[in-house]
Amino acid sequence: MPSILLCDRAVYTDWLCRDTGLPEGVIHGREPGFPNMLRPCTPYVLAQGLGLRDHAILGDLAPPTVAGNLTRLCTAHGGDTTLALADMLDDLRRLRPSVTQYVAATADVTGARIERFAQAVRASQQAILDYHRATRSGSGRDAAREALVRANENLNQRFRVELRAARSRMSARYRALSSQDQRLAELVRHTRKVVRLDMASRVESSKLARLGSAAKYLGNGLTALDFGSRAQDIHAEYLAGGDWTRKLFIESSSFAASAWVGMVMADVGATALGAVVVATPAGWALIVAGLAAAAAVTSATALTDAGAHTALDAIYDSVTHFMSTRR
Repeated sequence: MPSILLCDRAVYTDWLCRDTGLPEGVIHGREPGFPNMLRPCTPYVLAQGLGLRDHAILGDLAPPTVAGNLTRLCTAHGGDTTLALADMLDDLRRLRPSVTQYVAATADVTGARIERFAQAVRASQQAILDYHRATRSGSGRDAAREALVRANENLNQRFRVELRAARSRMSARYRALSSQDQRLAELVRHTRKVVRLDMASRVESSKLARLGSAAKYLGNGLTALDFGSRAQDIHAEYLAGGDWTRKLFIESSSFAASAWVGMVMADVGATALGAVVVATPAGWALIVAGLAAAAAVTSATALTDAGAHTALDAIYDSVTHFMSTRR
């Protein structure tokens, strides 16, 4: 089972080996020979030897955009969570052309878990649409707002269930695959200099490559995932009525802040990630928030609704630009 090493800044390999107890000659890059330095946002294999499969995995993860995004994701959320997000995103992308048509599409996705998560995504999308219609008509706005809050809370709950299940699969698989390479990987578990991704097959490297291509790290623990869902009526409304999606993005996203806070307080020491589906002119994005984002949005200076709005407004342009480049 290969372990991939990534770092967000240059690390001398002799320093890393000395700090972790790694023997020399077990870190391999795409170039021949033992690297003197790990370059930022560049994948390396940790193993006794470099086989054909390892070369292929390095090739999957080597493109600068992929490697850069994966490095930032791993640094913010950890290797196991990044692998779990890749697994979840792969399931969601099977639900194309639209998660709103999940009933037919989920025939290709095994298990009820991802179907329940897709239902939560669909309900969140519908709540966004209903909220926008209510704000335009002037009637039922409060009820639509409450429905949007509940839909976001349900999405967060289903997201955490799915994430825990994916992480459990990764942990069980890792324990089952005992090898000398695994013992090498354990030596770098606690270092802050590099992050580690443990993969069982080429399939997982392909999923990670797709995650790296379909994600944008926005900083402070916030990540946007383009999961391939489009709602044409959202786009048509945008074209006809102006930049209403900016306001909707900010309002619907800020509802998730309270869920992130509650999750962090309830799950201290656990993986604390929240998610919310937001509309953009190009389609839909799944915004994933980690501990840093929850702390930032709910800090003493951002506890007010206005503070959350300001933080989310700064994110909107990054998300819309990213989504527009995916089409």
